[in-house]
Amino acid sequence: VVAEKEQRETKALGIIFLGGNPEHNKEYFEKIKCPCVLITTKADSQEYENLSSVSTDSFEASGIVACYLADKGHKNIGIIGGDLESSETSKRRYAGFIKGLKSRGIEFNESNYAISKYSLEGGAKAAEELLKKNPKVTAVFAMSDMQAIGACRKFRDAGLNVPADISIAGFDGLPISQFYCPKITTIRQNKEELAVQGLRI
Repeated sequence: VVAEKEQRETKALGIIFLGGNPEHNKEYFEKIKCPCVLITTKADSQEYENLSSVSTDSFEASGIVACYLADKGHKNIGIIGGDLESSETSKRRYAGFIKGLKSRGIEFNESNYAISKYSLEGGAKAAEELLKKNPKVTAVFAMSDMQAIGACRKFRDAGLNVPADISIAGFDGLPISQFYCPKITTIRQNKEELAVQGLRI
């Protein structure tokens, strides 16, 4: 609604959207006539001529994380992520991670999935839920660095040493992930390249 009003009032030549789920706004893309670019979110499920996107390949990147954890000897792995019914990003990251595990001969136990908001508090709450369901989990893939850091806090409160007792990997490459103790293994999104390509389009 804001973008549509902004275009009308300022005669914008283009609009950049940072993040968000395009499914929630699809009715508005029909009304916006100038070129639009989604940055960090894929638009391939949408069919609007004026809509493009630039994003990290969440599917492939999550598969890399799965292979990394499996190659480190982990088989009992948990996932902290968003609601798979409503979040396209969570769906892609989940599917890529599961494919990566399968490539290493590991079947994922669906009860090891904890739904969480993409926040510190969400990660902590999901980690607590995971430990209740499966106290023997040895590694966790969190779909964001904020979730990973929140989970680390909860694991440490539970008396677990990260990474000696439980390993964790995040997604985003936020600067805080390298200053948190311990450092978080993460997939770093190239923000500069995303911005450059979004503006180029």
